[in-house]
Amino acid sequence: RCLSPLLVAIALSGCSSKVSLDLTKTETSQVRMDKSQTASDSISQAMISPYKKKIDDELSTVIGVSDQAMEKATPEGLLGDFVTDACLAQAKQICSARGYATPEFCFLNNGGLRSTLPNGTLTKKHIFELMPFENELVMLEVPAAKIPLLTDFIVKKGGVPVSGLRMLIKNEKAESLEIGGKTYDGKSMVRVITSDYLAAGGDDLVFLADIKEKQYLDIKVRDAIINYIVEQKKAGKNIRVNLDGRIQKR
Repeated sequence: RCLSPLLVAIALSGCSSKVSLDLTKTETSQVRMDKSQTASDSISQAMISPYKKKIDDELSTVIGVSDQAMEKATPEGLLGDFVTDACLAQAKQICSARGYATPEFCFLNNGGLRSTLPNGTLTKKHIFELMPFENELVMLEVPAAKIPLLTDFIVKKGGVPVSGLRMLIKNEKAESLEIGGKTYDGKSMVRVITSDYLAAGGDDLVFLADIKEKQYLDIKVRDAIINYIVEQKKAGKNIRVNLDGRIQKR
């Protein structure tokens, strides 16, 4: 059994920086594995073990406590509320530190939330399971003409995770739209936080792909969630979410 490229890279990282390695030839072969190869398996496991332990220890780090189990739901769910609230809060901090304008709302998609969060202790592993992708947060300056397209997307999905936005879905249309705590006038550009996947047109959001006014915040979605939970813990607060009717359907 061959070492994975990752382990090879780790092993080589300990070599002197003066050593120069150039690839001159590659060869492939097939090795039949059977029960008699327990010795080589043991060697591989012994080499992997220190790195696996380090990763396991890191993922098992307790970052906070939740007062309730959270699952995704439509038109509104505890998990979606929590994740978007966390991302918007972190995005506002980053934008403030960089001198950017303040973002007004955040939206994500339920399909990107791949797990639930438990009642009780939260670890980094829970957040990696919830958000296993490498997606990062982006701020888009969405022109007024595209806001109806975005709300139509939310209506079509029957509701998506949002923070800083309130709306009523009635007769398959968006009504009573509020952004940033104010009734939306239908004429203003809106600064929106989302993932780079959705900003690039993923999940049929093709109308977002050509928006040039965007700021990459250089933080992964899961890291924003982790940071938020850690901050709450440092402040002596548990995670607690209450459904507030930010998206309603009649």
